[in-house]
Amino acid sequence: MVHNCTGVSGCKPTDFQIYGYAVKTTSPNFTPQICLIGNNELEAFIYAKEYTVGVGGTGVVRGTIWADAWSTSGGCGSNTSNIVVEQSARWTDLGLQPKNTPSILRNIASWQRKQR
Repeated sequence: MVHNCTGVSGCKPTDFQIYGYAVKTTSPNFTPQICLIGNNELEAFIYAKEYTVGVGGTGVVRGTIWADAWSTSGGCGSNTSNIVVEQSARWTDLGLQPKNTPSILRNIASWQRKQR
């Protein structure tokens, strides 16, 4: 899949939306993944609340990712010290305006691992 707004007037990363509907299970042990590998670029809004997401190689995601976990190992692992997600989405780009939330999805201020 390719969605690249470079040089396209009026194009936004949120024009391409990916929704992950798979559910993480413990029996059998299954964790759905979304992986960007190599030197690829993806411009998209990704909502995958039970997925593990990773960007391996020199790839980058421009847009927004909402996921359960960020992968740092294996074939889907983010194995770089580079910034691999460039936050560039607005709520209005998605046709949404949640209450009590800023109109701009801001850059990540902090993060933490979530243990299950």
